[in-house]
Amino acid sequence: MTLAADTVLPAPSADAAAHSRELAEHIAGAILDAGGWIPFARYLELALYAPGLGYYAAGARKFGAEGDFVTAPEISPLFARCLAMQAKQVLEATGGDVLELGPGSGGLAADLYGELEALGAPPRNYFLLEVSPDLRERQQSLLAERHPRARVLAYGRTWKAGGFTCVSRASGLTCTNKGGHGWLLSRALTRVF
Repeated sequence: MTLAADTVLPAPSADAAAHSRELAEHIAGAILDAGGWIPFARYLELALYAPGLGYYAAGARKFGAEGDFVTAPEISPLFARCLAMQAKQVLEATGGDVLELGPGSGGLAADLYGELEALGAPPRNYFLLEVSPDLRERQQSLLAERHPRARVLAYGRTWKAGGFTCVSRASGLTCTNKGGHGWLLSRALTRVF
């Protein structure tokens, strides 16, 4: 698809423009406070998750027809049904839990959990790890309505499963075994140790 040279995005509303300026000032302040620069991962964290300002933390709806974008789970439960076939095989082999990182609206979690139940292979636990308080509330509401047994795991929590202790933080998820071996997952890096 080729865009015409004169294609212009619509101007944001006055409220959206003011919000954007406030977020930019917040990020500029963080850069100044850090001595003039911040890592790109920190910039993204602020742009996306700064309380009340970041893209996912400001309260506006982001997913679906009334939002900024649509993902496969928002369109149809078909994606979850396909994923459930593979997840069932893994769960049968491990007897484990499901951990979904950044689950957005919670639509995939609700559909996948329901499909796994229908296939007779529900996970022991279905954890959602979400940094946005607004999205956590939406996920909790959706799952409480459709699958009360599923749990939303907030940042700053620790849980034990399969011989691992996992700790969730805004910077990522760290899981270690008794010997100190494990992994770190974050937006900035993945590391096995």
